[in-house]
Amino acid sequence: MEINLKLPDEWQPFIEAAAAAGGHATAADYVHMLVLQARLDKGRAQIEALIEEGINSGPAVDWTEEDWDEIWQKIEESQAQKNGNAP
Repeated sequence: MEINLKLPDEWQPFIEAAAAAGGHATAADYVHMLVLQARLDKGRAQIEALIEEGINSGPAVDWTEEDWDEIWQKIEESQAQKNGNAP
């Protein structure tokens, strides 16, 4: 996908300097890195929220072999559905 952006002219010196300082060949490479970093930050925030939810969910409970079997069965079923191999 290609996106064309029109940024204010006064931003050019900052973007070019930041790109060069970060070792990016072009301003486009720098913007690409910013988007990737934003995606990583969002993912990290989601993981942190899930960890917090787990911590606050109550005392730890030991899982049985049956619990693990059920989890793996659900994973296999989900993968089969995604691959179009659902029963």
